[in-house]
Amino acid sequence: MDNKKLYVDMVPYKAWYSNLRNELAEGEWDKIRKSVYKKTNYCCEICNAKSERLEAHERWKFDVNTKTQTLVNIEGLCSACHEVTHIGLASVRGNTNRAITHMMKVNRTTKDECAREIVESVNRVYKLNNYQWNKLDLTYLLDNYNSYLSNETKEKIQKLKEGKIERNFYNKER
Repeated sequence: MDNKKLYVDMVPYKAWYSNLRNELAEGEWDKIRKSVYKKTNYCCEICNAKSERLEAHERWKFDVNTKTQTLVNIEGLCSACHEVTHIGLASVRGNTNRAITHMMKVNRTTKDECAREIVESVNRVYKLNNYQWNKLDLTYLLDNYNSYLSNETKEKIQKLKEGKIERNFYNKER
């Protein structure tokens, strides 16, 4: 497995403290995340660390023209890499230095370069905070994990994409 660059993956504030498992039927998220871990042979997709306790990280794309938040990937990450992707949460928990140290090690970069990447991510997310994300596109799940989804969840995914039903996460007010 090729090493990927470790990244900061900040999302708009309306997405904080929410996750994909809130949109899935009970048990579906467990099946999906466990299949991600198995696919990676229980190795972190960023640093290749072997771990029986990987964490599933959702990657999102935000389209400001259509106000659509789209799931584009689910990655199996070790806890250290996952902490870096959520640097804001790491900061709240008092783990900023630990996260930056891990990012420097994995990316073979300097503290200043890490700081620049964090600032760029903050600037990107500040712009995204100005939008109301009306549509949630989870078709990635249909394309990659269809066999783990109930018919009810498949119908819900279609309605969320069309904006036909109220979203129960990623639109919480601060």
